Amino acid sequence: MKELLYERCKLPPQSKYNPKTKKRQISVDDECLSKLGDLHPGISAIRDYREQVKIYGTYIEGTLGNLQGGRIYPSFNVAGTDTGRVAHSAPNMANIPAIGGIRGMYVPEPGMVLLSADYSGQEVCLEANFTKDPNLKKIVAEGLSKHDITAEGLQIDRKKAKTLNFALQYWCTAGKVAKILGVSKAEGERAYQKYWDTYAGCRTLKQETDAVVEQGGTLVTAFGRMRRFARKKRNEFDADYRKAYNFIIQSPGADLTSMAAYLLNGWLKANGLGRVLFTIHDEILLQCPPEFVTLVTKKTREVMVQCGEYINLEIPLKVEISEPMPRWED
Repeated sequence: MKELLYERCKLPPQSKYNPKTKKRQISVDDECLSKLGDLHPGISAIRDYREQVKIYGTYIEGTLGNLQGGRIYPSFNVAGTDTGRVAHSAPNMANIPAIGGIRGMYVPEPGMVLLSADYSGQEVCLEANFTKDPNLKKIVAEGLSKHDITAEGLQIDRKKAKTLNFALQYWCTAGKVAKILGVSKAEGERAYQKYWDTYAGCRTLKQETDAVVEQGGTLVTAFGRMRRFARKKRNEFDADYRKAYNFIIQSPGADLTSMAAYLLNGWLKANGLGRVLFTIHDEILLQCPPEFVTLVTKKTREVMVQCGEYINLEIPLKVEISEPMPRWED
């Protein structure tokens, strides 16, 4: 492949750092090919082919190897993540691509249909509840986009606002903000401060979680889940600062989804109306008889919203439920 692209096609050789050799080496991996862009029409075809081969090997051949009597029985680990989100293996259901019809391989038991129930905007809703931030509350209440609020607050275009939101979610520095916006370091610093002025409630909660990390303390979520941080010398780039803030927001989300799945499964089984199959992030996939879809949909929404009341959420959770599916659709 190197010879084909860099010698025969005369494309500029791309390299990347190899931590084993501690040197930069010529490479044709996907990261390097992406840098070549549209310099040659074959680049996109090579990348697409590699992606299809990966999907086929992992999610079709790999899955078929786990068949037992025509069905798949993944392993579920309720203590597999720091936040409490359920982890799957053999196969990892959270990684099944939502493209190419791969999910269509998964069907309910005979006489059943699938329903997908999703907490819509769960993370933003929880962040608004826990930070009491006025702009986040506005986003949730009015169905607005955080990217639009950021663009308006910083007087920048929406595309840059979107990039900035994701970068600052992971606590990027003012210097990184300057690069994103294409401005000087001083202007980047002003934009950085303006961003946290726009989301002042988030900044306050961030300062609180930062203080816990600095002291090597313990954070406790709305559900009582705990996470301890070791006392150590830290700098502003320490990943624990990001993990601490995300834990306070994401962990209750994971527990809400698990709680709802548990309660729903009990109700479905007690009434002979199917069962919950699994959860993925803030989504619950369940099966029920087609003639009881209306009843199950109503109960599912009711249970999922009421789980938020268990931790006294001021802003109610929103739930979206799919139409009945004969197979798990993309």
